[in-house]
Amino acid sequence: MCDITDEEKQKVVEDICETAKPGDMLEFDRGQYNHWAIYIGDGYVIHRWNNDSGTEQSTSFWESIMTNSGAQSDNGKIVKSKLFDVLKYGIKVRVNNYLDSERQPLDGQVIVEKAKRVIGQKGYDLICCNCEHFATECRYGVPISRQVDIIGVLLFSIVLLNGTKLISSISKTGASQK
Repeated sequence: MCDITDEEKQKVVEDICETAKPGDMLEFDRGQYNHWAIYIGDGYVIHRWNNDSGTEQSTSFWESIMTNSGAQSDNGKIVKSKLFDVLKYGIKVRVNNYLDSERQPLDGQVIVEKAKRVIGQKGYDLICCNCEHFATECRYGVPISRQVDIIGVLLFSIVLLNGTKLISSISKTGASQK
């Protein structure tokens, strides 16, 4: 757990409450990955968390890749949490409605109602049902995770690069045997 004082967390909560509007997506910088939530007002968020309380340490992004690798898990569910409690693992948080320039967001109250309707819904899947998918589904009506997209491109590039090296090596071996 990070050594973050309650005063530091309270200051962040106050700043977010001043700037965020209900229906905004909040991005929490967790170092290895970013956690996402929907701000619903009055210092509360709704988010998909891969444990039941919504405020305990979640599995890291890389651990999720290695353990879940796309498999649906009942470990997670959609929860309503105090923003203050979610800041337990880091106070780097910002409003980030990053798809607003590409997609029309739903009305703020519609977003909040959409999120509230699914509180308690179980399931977590890093590849297609993570916290970012939840937040974008609520805000835009489409589940998108840029983090997963980036990891996919990275993994594809690694496979492609290694495949190219393998083919080159096989070609050289074959040519030297002639």
